[in-house]
Amino acid sequence: MLLSLLAYALALWLGTFLLVRDGARPAPCLAGLGLIAYGLALAGTLLAGQSSAETARLLVRFANPLFFLPAILWAGTLSHLLPEDAPWRELFVRGWNWALPFVLLIFYGLAVGTGWVFDGTGAVQPTGYLLAGLAALLPLIEVLILLGVGLLRAGPRRHVGLLLVALLFFSLSATLLVLPTAWLPRAWLLLGMGVDLLLLGIGVAALDAFQEGEAWLPGLLRSLSAAFLYALIFATPVAITGATATGFGPALVALLLVIVTLAVLAPTLDTPVQIVLDRLAYARFPRLRRVQAELRIEAQRQVRVADNPSVAALDADEFARLTRRALSHFGNLPKLATSPLTQLRAVESRLAEAGLEGSTLERAAILKSLLAESIDRLAPPGSNGVDPAALFSSTEEWRHFNALYYPYVAGLRPYSRRAAHDHLPPAEEAALEWLRVAVPERTLYNWQKDAAALVAQDLREREGVTG
Repeated sequence: MLLSLLAYALALWLGTFLLVRDGARPAPCLAGLGLIAYGLALAGTLLAGQSSAETARLLVRFANPLFFLPAILWAGTLSHLLPEDAPWRELFVRGWNWALPFVLLIFYGLAVGTGWVFDGTGAVQPTGYLLAGLAALLPLIEVLILLGVGLLRAGPRRHVGLLLVALLFFSLSATLLVLPTAWLPRAWLLLGMGVDLLLLGIGVAALDAFQEGEAWLPGLLRSLSAAFLYALIFATPVAITGATATGFGPALVALLLVIVTLAVLAPTLDTPVQIVLDRLAYARFPRLRRVQAELRIEAQRQVRVADNPSVAALDADEFARLTRRALSHFGNLPKLATSPLTQLRAVESRLAEAGLEGSTLERAAILKSLLAESIDRLAPPGSNGVDPAALFSSTEEWRHFNALYYPYVAGLRPYSRRAAHDHLPPAEEAALEWLRVAVPERTLYNWQKDAAALVAQDLREREGVTG
C-alpha cells in the first residue's frame, strides 16, 4: 500500500506541476491531465482494497477505466510535440484537438455505464478488448509516427531518447493490462505504468522547456522537494497510527489520501494561491499588489532562465528558433522575460543608457522594443516611419511585415473563432479580412517562419555577429 500511496503522490505532484508551470501549452497540459488521471485511479484502487465488497465494486467501476485515459491523453500530447515543420503536423494536431474529448468521453462512458469493457471486478471483458486495446496501443502508434517525421531532430537527443524509451515501456505496460493472461501481477503492472508516466512527464517538461529556451530542472527539483517535505511531515503521523494501532481501515486510508493530496497541492499551487491571496489581502493597496507581482515574475524568471552566457554565439538556426518563440510571446511580458534573448548585449546597452537596474520586466520591455524595431525594418524601403496602423498593403513586398506585425504587434487572431476584434482601426480591419480570406493558416506560418529568420538575422547583426 505504501508503494501505491507514493506513486499516487508523485503522479499528483508532477501532473499538477506541469499544469501550473505550462498549462497554457497543449503538450504539458495533456501530460499533466494524464498523470492526474493515473493518480486518481490509484487512489480509487487503494480505497477499494480496504472497503466492503459493494463499495469496492463501485470504486473499481469508476477507477479502473482511468488507468487507460493516460494512453489516450498521451496520444494527444505527442501530436503537439511533433516538429513545427513536420509533414501533416497541422492536420494531425487539429484532428486530435477535435477528437480527444469525444474519445475520452465515449471510452469512459462505456467503461463506467456498461459492462462492455470491464466486469464488476475490473477485469477487461472480451467485448472490451478492442476498445481498451486501442486506447493502450495509441501511444505506440504515435511513436512510429514521431520516428517517421523526425522527432529526433526536434530537440536534444537525451530528452527525446528518454521520452521514447519511457513511451515504449508505458505502451507495453498498458497493453499488458488488457491481456487476459498477463504473467505479472496487476499491482506491479500498475506501479510500472506509474514509473513510465513519471519519466514521460519529465521528458515532456524537458522538451517543452528546450523549445521555449528555458531551464526546467531547478524548478522541478524545488517543487518536488517541497511536495515531499510537506507530505512527509503531515502524512507520517497518520501512517504510523495506522501501522501500529488502528490498522488501515477505509476511513484511515481516505484520511491519508486527503492529507497527502493537500500536502502535495499546497506547495505545488503556491504561486496561484499567492496571487489570489494578494488580490484579497491587498485589495485596497494597488502598489503592494504590483510590487508582489513583480517579485513573483522576477523569481520565476530566475528559475526558468537557462544558463547561456553567450546567446549571440548560438548558431543561426538555434537563434532563429529562440527568436520565433520570443515573437510568439510578444504581448506577454512575463513569458517574454524568460527568453534567453533578454541577455543580448543590445539589451544590456539600452539598460545602461537608460540608467536602469535591469529587472525582469525592464529587460522584457527592452527586448520587446528591439523586436518591434526589427519588425518595422521588414517594411519595404521608403516606408519606414509610416505608422503601420494607418497603412495596409497586401502586396508581395509587405508579406513578411504583415505576417509578424498584425498577429504579434497588433494582436490579431484571424483564425480563432473566440477572439474578439471589435472597434479595430481601418488598417487592422483590412488586414484581418485579408488574412482570413486570402491567407491560409499554413501559409501564414511559413511567412512568419521566414520573417522571424530575418528578424533573428537583424538581431545578430546588432550583436556584431555575421554569417
